[in-house]
Formats: sequence, structure tokens, C-alpha cells
Amino acid sequence: MRIIKTLAFIVMVATLATKAASAQNINIAPDNRYNGYPTSLIGWPDALPNLATCIAQEYYEPTDQHLMQYTTRVKIAGYRILETDECRWGRTSGGDRWVLRPKGTKIALDALGRELFDMGSPHGKPCGNPSPYGISVNVPVLATPAAPAQRPPAPAPPTVAVAPAPRPATIPRFELPAARKPRLGITLGLGYVFGSVRSTYNEAIPVSGDTPQKHNFGAWMPEVRVDQGVDNGLFFTAGGSVLGSTSTMLFQDATGAWLDKNRTSDDSRNEVKKLKAGYQHTIGDYFKVAGFGGWQKFAIHEKYLAQGAATTSVRSYQGLILGGELAGSTDSLDHRATVTLSAEYGPLKRKHLTQQVYQAASLPRASDPDASGHSLGFRLGGEVQIYKSIGATASFNYQGFDSTRTNTFVADEHVGVKSVMLSVVYKWTR
Repeated sequence: MRIIKTLAFIVMVATLATKAASAQNINIAPDNRYNGYPTSLIGWPDALPNLATCIAQEYYEPTDQHLMQYTTRVKIAGYRILETDECRWGRTSGGDRWVLRPKGTKIALDALGRELFDMGSPHGKPCGNPSPYGISVNVPVLATPAAPAQRPPAPAPPTVAVAPAPRPATIPRFELPAARKPRLGITLGLGYVFGSVRSTYNEAIPVSGDTPQKHNFGAWMPEVRVDQGVDNGLFFTAGGSVLGSTSTMLFQDATGAWLDKNRTSDDSRNEVKKLKAGYQHTIGDYFKVAGFGGWQKFAIHEKYLAQGAATTSVRSYQGLILGGELAGSTDSLDHRATVTLSAEYGPLKRKHLTQQVYQAASLPRASDPDASGHSLGFRLGGEVQIYKSIGATASFNYQGFDSTRTNTFVADEHVGVKSVMLSVVYKWTR
């Protein structure tokens, strides 16, 4: 029995020595397997691990999945399932280091069989962290069976010539998966927008009833964006204002002074709606350009009581838009920041109607003929990652609406909207 235990110990030591010796021959020099992947996220080991220390630690299980969005930048040709525990080099929340990964962990491979990403263990989440190398540990060692009792040697069988069997084809260490589907990214945002609106007129007949007006406004702005993460591809965004209100309603008299509008009560608000769809293209790791088209609507809803008359007035501008966007990001993994500049232009239709009720009598509704015009907008914004998939954004926006009213008194109208928007966003990628 003591001889058997001694033999088992010798085999175990020889196995670990073989593993350590083979580890010395592993190629850990950086290569081109991650072409297209953000270089700032790739770490290469500069020394082999202490296997005893690695084995003694607990299994590492990632909790963050945000690096999965980058895995589609590299061609994944197959996968390998760990048949034993492995001491693997990989990116973690604490930096690049050697960690112990359990048997059954799925590793993505390239067409040459080189290891790319940690795709998760049977009990953990797929993280997509770069993990180029691993060394098998905790390999089971089988005890050497006892030698059987001596028996008389059997007579040698007659010699028969047999043709050698054909050598089986080499079994690859991985199998090709089905074609990969584009990744899906969804961004949900809730912000608050506040700013000012100013309307000015240029009339062929001076002082014909139109005076410059301005007011302040605020509203909540929920938004949603669907895209393909950081990959090239289509995207769609939608947003609109809710729970809005206006304040400081002023008009300018003939002397140029700004006066309050005399109203007993006021429940006015602005309405904003915008839909966009386009295509984004990445340039390197940190830049992105996009073109888009869509539809927008901006409306000034005035609902107030003045001099005994309840007035409802709607002045709206709506139409198609075309635009482009340029974005640049920092080289930070934990607090990535992005700056975006966009511009858009499009034709529009101006609509206006007014309805008054005086002493329970509804007066005839007054409306202007629809007028044609155009809009021009700019946006400068920034976004910073706060914690994992949660970020914060801030932007300055300018939107101008120009149209020509064609009723009795012809007038060119310009409406300028300046606003600042602050929001919190949540990004989800699968």
C-alpha cells in the first residue's frame, strides 16, 4: 500500500513538473489575433504565473458584461470548453492578471485556434474579457494499479501480416459555430431640458400686428436609442417632451421694451417630438461618424385666461430632417467619455390656429394658411460613464425655424430655440 501511495505522489509531481515545463515554452508575445479590437483593452502577460498561488485562490467569476459589445470586432471561428481548471491570464475589474477559471468555462477562438475571449463558466456570466492564454491545473492523477500475480507466459500467437489501418483525420480542437448575428444595443435615457424661445418678424408693412416675443420653458425628455453597440450598423432614436411648462412670457413694444403679457392664469407649454434613423460607421477605436434622416415637430401651445377670455393657441413647425453626426471617445476603460457634434436641416410646414371662449360663447376659430419654411439645428453634447452601464449626458442645442406667413400681412417669421439638456442613461447590450 505504501508503494502505491509513493508511486501516486511521484506521478502527481511529474505531472505538475511537466505542466510547469510546458508553461515555460508557451508563446506569450503579443500577436495580431485581436486586430480590430480596442487596443487599450488588451493586456499581454510579461511573466508566467506562480501555479501554486494561482491554484490556492478562489475561482474568479466576472460580474460586468460591458466588454461583450467589443467581441464582434474580432472574427470568432469557434469555441473551446475547458476540460480542467485553468490558470488564465485575462482582464478583470482589478486589471490584467492571472486568475483561476473553473472547468467548463467557454473560450472563444480565432481561425488559427488562438484563444480570444472568456465567454463565461457554467455558473457565471459571459463577460467577453480578453484572455489569450491559460495553463491547465488541478489535473486528476490516477493511482497506479497493483501488479497482477505472476502467471506462466502464454504461448506466442502465430505471426500474421496485417496492413496498417488508415490514420484517422485530425479532429480539430474547436467546431465552427453558426453565423453570428449583429449585436443589439438599447439605450434608455431620461433628461430635463430647459431653455428659451424667441420669435421675431420681418414684415413688408411695419407695425402690422406682429411683435417679437420670448419665453422660457422646461420639460422632461425620455429618449430611447436602438443600435448595434460600437459596431457599424443601423440605429434608431426616438424622444419627446412630457410634463412641460413655460414661464416669463414677454413681448416687445414699439419702443423696444420687453413687457409681461397680462394674463390672469397661464398653462402654456412647448411640445417636442423627434424620430431619427441612420447608419453609423466606426473609425478606429475612438471615432464614429453617422448619417441620419427623420421627422421632427416643435409646437408652442398657449392656453391662458386674459381679460375674461379663455384662449387656446397652437403654433407648430414640423417636417423631415437630414443630418450627420461625429463622435469621439477617450481611451478610458472605467470612465469612458464621449463628445458628439451633430447638425441637421430639413423642410417644414408652419401651422397656426387660435380658439377663444368669452363668457361661455365660443368665438370662430382663427387660423393662418399653412406656410412653408425650413429648419436648421446644431447639438454639442458629452457623455461620461458613471458606473458600468450607467452614464450621464449634457448637451447644448440650438434649433431655428424660418417660415413666411402668406395671409393679409406677409411676414417672415424666425423662431430660435436654445436649450440645455441634462440626463441619465442606461445602456443594455446583448
